[in-house]
Amino acid sequence: MISVIICTFNRAEKLRNCLQSFTKIISNVPWELIVVNNNCTDDTQDVIKHFQTTTPLPLVSCFEENKGLGNARNAGLLKARYELVAYTDDDCEVDVHW
Repeated sequence: MISVIICTFNRAEKLRNCLQSFTKIISNVPWELIVVNNNCTDDTQDVIKHFQTTTPLPLVSCFEENKGLGNARNAGLLKARYELVAYTDDDCEVDVHW
């Protein structure tokens, strides 16, 4: 079981591509995907909601008001349900076997 955390700040289009790559993941291990909105002012939250409602991704949304990657990572970690945690960036596209 694994919690994957993506922290993002005002990169909605890159996040969209990243999340799209997660829809192709092949895994028989339970996992969750936590996206931390680090007080974005673009349409990041709309992108997150779109993937929550239109895909089977186990996607959890988290909001962190205090800007900064450390704050965002800590907020995501607090939201994580599983002991094994992995971080990836919002501009990454993961392989299907990631």
